[in-house]
Amino acid sequence: MSNNESGQMVPHHLNGESLFYFINRGDESPVELPGLERLSFAQKVKLDDQLIEVDKLKALGDQLLQKFADTQDKADIDASLDAYEQALRFLPDDDERYLIHLHDTGMAYHKRCIQSGIPEDIEKAIDKLQTAIEFCPNGDKRLPSILGNLGSLFMDRYERQSNIDDFTQSFQLRQQAVKHTLKGDPFMPARLGILGASFLRRFEKMGIFDDLEQSIQLGQQAVELASERHSDLPLWLTNLASSFRHRFQRTGDLENISQSISLQRRALDLTPDGHSSLPPRLNKLGNSFMCRFKRTGDLNDVAQSIQFVQQAVDVTPPGHPNLPYLLTHLGGSFKCRFERTRDLSDIRQSIQYQERAVDLTPAGHSDLPSWLSNLGCLFVHLFRQTGELTDIAQSIQLQQRAVELTLPGDPDLPSWLNNLGSSFLCRFQRTGDATDLEQSIQLQQKAVDITPDGHADLASRLNNLGNSWLYHFERTGDLEDVKQVIQFQQRAVALTPDGHPNLYYQLSNLGSSFLRLFERSGDMSDITQSIQLQQRAVELTPDGHSNLPAQLSNLGASFSRRFEKTGDLDDIERSLESQLRAVKLTPEGHSWLPIRQRNLGNSFRRLFENTGRRADLVSAATYYRTSAMSSTGPPSICLRSARSWAVLSSRISNSEAMTACERVIDLISLIAGLENTSKRRHEVLKELSGVSTAAVAAALA
Repeated sequence: MSNNESGQMVPHHLNGESLFYFINRGDESPVELPGLERLSFAQKVKLDDQLIEVDKLKALGDQLLQKFADTQDKADIDASLDAYEQALRFLPDDDERYLIHLHDTGMAYHKRCIQSGIPEDIEKAIDKLQTAIEFCPNGDKRLPSILGNLGSLFMDRYERQSNIDDFTQSFQLRQQAVKHTLKGDPFMPARLGILGASFLRRFEKMGIFDDLEQSIQLGQQAVELASERHSDLPLWLTNLASSFRHRFQRTGDLENISQSISLQRRALDLTPDGHSSLPPRLNKLGNSFMCRFKRTGDLNDVAQSIQFVQQAVDVTPPGHPNLPYLLTHLGGSFKCRFERTRDLSDIRQSIQYQERAVDLTPAGHSDLPSWLSNLGCLFVHLFRQTGELTDIAQSIQLQQRAVELTLPGDPDLPSWLNNLGSSFLCRFQRTGDATDLEQSIQLQQKAVDITPDGHADLASRLNNLGNSWLYHFERTGDLEDVKQVIQFQQRAVALTPDGHPNLYYQLSNLGSSFLRLFERSGDMSDITQSIQLQQRAVELTPDGHSNLPAQLSNLGASFSRRFEKTGDLDDIERSLESQLRAVKLTPEGHSWLPIRQRNLGNSFRRLFENTGRRADLVSAATYYRTSAMSSTGPPSICLRSARSWAVLSSRISNSEAMTACERVIDLISLIAGLENTSKRRHEVLKELSGVSTAAVAAALA
């Protein structure tokens, strides 16, 4: 959904700001024409005196224009424009009425353009008002109104044709309108509000921070000058709130987002029930609470976000074109809460709302690929929590459909390719099917290749491509693979500025890649680099963040590997400290919990090998056992844990060892059922060569 309330950030014209406001018409009133509907057009204008005829034509045009406002019948505005044009032909250009007639004729052409979309009408409207400005002397109190309305016409043409010159022209005209408006003019708040919104619009296009500051300054002036009863005050409050929200996103200053929320609450208080702007204002307030939640992690903010966006959905009529957007935002709020709490009901709610958005979006709609890709990403979240292969299959199907519906050259295509590649990687992590890994690499490489240099998402796409190549390295052991991974991830980190919310994640992944390089090279500088990167990643991850356990587990794994090389007990103590905390922070049932438990078991095993203490042996076996018995983790990880458990438990008790071996056989049978090729079954046999070969062969037979 756009940032505006009804399709445009800035109104195209000022309701009520007619040039008649500036003209003293004495006791004149619009001429009544009895039997208007019964008379032909020729009869209505058949008058002898030329000047009276002009007034009659103008009055007729005004009446027909008012009738059009009530009926929206194109015949009425066509007749109105005929009358206006006839009046202009009778008027000499030195008549003071000529300026008024030019302006009103131009605005009538604009009204017809809005209703019928006739391209020539916007050109005629602009031409009439440009001519009016030529006949309007400097200092004329009518000039600001013509300038402002002409600025709105250029903005409308920009919206239709995307010519940046029209945007620039509109911007300059609105500046001139404010400059020529006298202090105390009742239209000053409106012109300030519109100019402030133009600065905001230019900031959103070009990212110039001074434009954002100007939009805030002008918006504040508009709000301060406006009467509390002014009909446009809620709009100006909403636009000013948007400016403060943008400043928060740039600076991180919480005072700005709090100010944004306060302004939007005030705008809502002034918006009556049933008003067409009520749903978008509720939605914007919900989005501001979500912005603050992402910074503070305060669950009260995400609850407020859900509440306001839910209200926006509830008051939006069925069939309204904005309903899918609101449903998507509501689903996004539930997703954000899920990422913090890991409450499955939240991700299921999110999926439910996004599915409804997809169902309401007609085939061929430009936003359908986006909704499909979003829904696919939600199923990835669900899959990571439940481990259900049907969820990841659904994700891939949705992402593939999004890609198929997107034309080559579409700027969103790299995003859909990247998301689809990530879904294939998730399935590979669960099943170990190399075909999925190859698909992931191909898709993510294509996403990177067609992403322009300087694009905000290039760093994350490079990072994702590096992750897929890292899994490729773990399968092949080819040192060149991990070196390529590091190149991708170093480039991603270099492209990510300090303070970026994804920086911790990219540092952690780069640290993991240096760990893999160390495991092959044995070069101590590689493991030192890994630890430094992982430590920085942990420092940048907020307390309570759902990804903190992953960063802690990765850091612990690096310390554990260095201990294995050096025997420095300080390293293993720091490893255990990080990994114990990671396991404690990971919710029960989470698909990554078995992986973190296995990592913790590895660290206790390495400590046992150094100290020989039975307590360390028992701790290692306990964590391997917990990992192996998981019903939600990747079966391949559970199998490796079961193998380690079987080896260690033989030193503890025969019954424990027997239980471990039974679990090994159960998991081999499970994986054999997942695999549909003899090649993959052979790979499983090779991986398990250290465990009862006969049992493995029997399970795979």
